[in-house]
Amino acid sequence: MNPINHPEHLKSLLDRVFELRRQYYELDTQLKQTLGPPASEADIRDFEEAIGFTLPPSYRAFLSLHDGWIRWEGDIHILSLAQMREGPFVEWVREWKKEAEESEDVVVLNGLIIATQLHWDTGLILDTNEVDDQGEMPIVNWDRSEIVRYTSFSDLLERSAEDLQGLIDNGV
Repeated sequence: MNPINHPEHLKSLLDRVFELRRQYYELDTQLKQTLGPPASEADIRDFEEAIGFTLPPSYRAFLSLHDGWIRWEGDIHILSLAQMREGPFVEWVREWKKEAEESEDVVVLNGLIIATQLHWDTGLILDTNEVDDQGEMPIVNWDRSEIVRYTSFSDLLERSAEDLQGLIDNGV
């Protein structure tokens, strides 16, 4: 296992990003972020079976620590496995993918939307069109088009921590 995807490293990184987000957004008490409880290995395997592929190691490690993150960024939630299987987010993702068919957005069409907010085509997408030799897939930050591409879920967390620390340090 790549050390960056080791659960202990990922837990430390998650704690850091969570705390930085708390500090940065502390002025808005309505935006209380919450990390979900761990997903079981059986739940992760069942989800992988349902979607037809193995999740990338860093995202899988995240799920084993926290099955979802409410208010990851504003009203954008990193969805739990249950939210990706049923409920209002599933309906919204179907609508989003239908719209993507018209514009032929292959990242949205083929990707796994792991974070979004209802009724706004923005969020994080696992780009299933690319898989590296360690099983990682890029994470695409999407807001009506590709904004930023991260090499993995770990990379997303690392760069989020750096960006947030910079904003805090600069008083932005």
